[in-house]
Amino acid sequence: EVLRIPSRCLLLTDKKLGSGSYGEVRIAYWRGCPVAVKMLYEVLASVQRNIDLLLQEVFIAWRVHHPNVAAVSGVTLETEDGKTRAWIVMDLLQGSMAALIDATQGPQRVYGPLTLREQVDMAHDALCALDYLHSLVSVL
Repeated sequence: EVLRIPSRCLLLTDKKLGSGSYGEVRIAYWRGCPVAVKMLYEVLASVQRNIDLLLQEVFIAWRVHHPNVAAVSGVTLETEDGKTRAWIVMDLLQGSMAALIDATQGPQRVYGPLTLREQVDMAHDALCALDYLHSLVSVL
């Protein structure tokens, strides 16, 4: 059973980490710790099929345990005043690949270019995560 986290237990910030066609990801605080909250857009959350897809993602992610994959802490599913909240609460990862690339390239770079060893290590970590996820396909 996936942990249900009421929205009143989450302190959402205005800091948006990203957005896409289905929703956005924002920083929030849960139990005093920073987390990432993937929020399905309200207009999409009002359609049951979209809720089902979100729950499918949560149930799969809930079973995934790997150091290179963000862990899911729980889910927020509630309707109040005709508005549906469908959110996934997950680990907040420090930094991003985009920020690292920006910091190591171009005229505004903060660090020198990544060494070949650093590039190989990053690719290795990503591939280990993908290998792990693909190994679960038959189990999930």
